[in-house]
Amino acid sequence: MILMAGYLLFDAFTLNWQKALFDTKPKVSKYQMMFGVNFFSAILCAVSLIEQGTLWSSIKFGAEHVDFSRDVFLLSLSGAIGQIFIYSTIERFGPIVFAVIMTIRQRWLHLHHLNRFVSNFYQ
Repeated sequence: MILMAGYLLFDAFTLNWQKALFDTKPKVSKYQMMFGVNFFSAILCAVSLIEQGTLWSSIKFGAEHVDFSRDVFLLSLSGAIGQIFIYSTIERFGPIVFAVIMTIRQRWLHLHHLNRFVSNFYQ
């Protein structure tokens, strides 16, 4: 319950903070916001890998396993496309509409997975 409350709190903060950034002057574009978020995520990941002493072994692994590198690229590309849709929705319709869309999507997925689990359980 604590994790769910934290998720809801930070999710609400993030959506409203992004909307406030979109409304500032000079206007912040969705691409600038994506760059900022992804840049700091890359820094945090790099610092974590350096701290653990696994940065070079991770790079070597990616260079040696081309299928893995391709999958990482495709996952990153789909994440970037998803971010464009997220930021476009927040910019155009606001954080409340986006929160409603995400809540409906999550509830539908929960019901879908529950239905799938129950039907497989009784077979």
